[in-house]
Amino acid sequence: MGRLNYTFLPALAALCVGGCASTGPTPDPFPDDVDATLAAGFDNITTLHSNAAVITSGTGSWQMDEGGGAATITVDGSSYVLVANAASDVVTEPGWSKPVNYTRYPLSSGTEDGAFLLGEHLFIGAMVDAGGDYYLTQGGNETPSDGLPNMTVNYEGAWLVSEIAALSEAGIYEASANFDDGTMTFAIEDDFGTSLGAGAGTISGSTFSSSFNLTGGGVVSTNNVNGNFYGPNADEMAGLIQGTGGTGQTFGYLFGHQQ
Repeated sequence: MGRLNYTFLPALAALCVGGCASTGPTPDPFPDDVDATLAAGFDNITTLHSNAAVITSGTGSWQMDEGGGAATITVDGSSYVLVANAASDVVTEPGWSKPVNYTRYPLSSGTEDGAFLLGEHLFIGAMVDAGGDYYLTQGGNETPSDGLPNMTVNYEGAWLVSEIAALSEAGIYEASANFDDGTMTFAIEDDFGTSLGAGAGTISGSTFSSSFNLTGGGVVSTNNVNGNFYGPNADEMAGLIQGTGGTGQTFGYLFGHQQ
């Protein structure tokens, strides 16, 4: 199993740092029901937009053709159609206690470049447009109210935080989500298990909001992450990160799964 520095976009730094591993060049096809859900698309997804001067949040939509050959993303009122420009592959993180595979799709329109990472119930997307602006998105099948746990559930996953026109930092995290009292905590590490920060926040239904502060590494910053739990029983989680670092605003994402 080779090591893979799996990058959404070369200029956006690593999605999961150097510890990610490719488990095979070709992922298994999605089940028909998942393919159909992706083709139907998602509206009102959360987005972040960075234009090298300011970062703004918004909403958009996202749709991927069955088989992953093309995707359409709408952000800030503009739609972009991206087609596959390389083979999709399966990636995981050796630092996770529970091996879970995610499928990565590199895409391009010729003037915009992007990539999407799909779990069983979530997606994370990144795109850079022809003018050099960056867009991050996250969404998926949110957990219904009757599927939410009534106890503490532990998660693990990957994260990235980048400063505008500056460095990026990425690694792994563990989260403890107490669905009973509506609180959660994060332990943030680099890819080798060195502590880089922590966070604490609240849960409301299938959404969460938490601090995600980096006190070590290359992007010391004060951040918040807002996201959702996905899957029939909060099987996965994803969110977008926004804050302030030493040289300006920060932005990024996280995704993960139950341990």
